Amino acid sequence: MTTNTDCTVIRLADGEDPVYLYVPAVMWQDVYAQEVKKYGAENADSAAIYFPDVDTDVRIGDFVVMGGVDENVDPAVICGAALRITSVAVNRYGSRDMQHIKAGAK
Repeated sequence: MTTNTDCTVIRLADGEDPVYLYVPAVMWQDVYAQEVKKYGAENADSAAIYFPDVDTDVRIGDFVVMGGVDENVDPAVICGAALRITSVAVNRYGSRDMQHIKAGAK
């Protein structure tokens, strides 16, 4: 799989320390769109992130930020600039080189 960046997945659980997962190679595609609803337009900017390793622990509700993250920085500051993962699809078909996880984030 072609990759264009690295990223950090951040998991925040109530009462627990934040978990940081650095992923050195992902395919990050920004999606710029707007949804038109009956009460007006709503920003629907998001990203599709492809993880080449199907064993990567990515879950709905995690935060993701492009690049590496210093774990000494307050997680609230990081997550304020991060995207939240809204969908995860694990694709285990084909050869090992074809298998991937597709995560949608807003």
